Amino acid sequence: MDKGEELVVTSHNHPIARIIPYSASSKLKLQPPRLPISRLKKLRGVKPAKPVDPVAFLIEERHRR
Repeated sequence: MDKGEELVVTSHNHPIARIIPYSASSKLKLQPPRLPISRLKKLRGVKPAKPVDPVAFLIEERHRR
């Protein structure tokens, strides 16, 4: 891949994203956060009802497609 080249990301041979080089002329708008970062510390994770093997889950998910 050459510098500045466009990159197409695929999943199962279907394009899902396109990564393009940044250009100073692009109209990129940065938005400030709506809430303070301290709110993230209050979030709690969800615990599954039974243990889950993430690798087995991903393989099973791929076979369903």
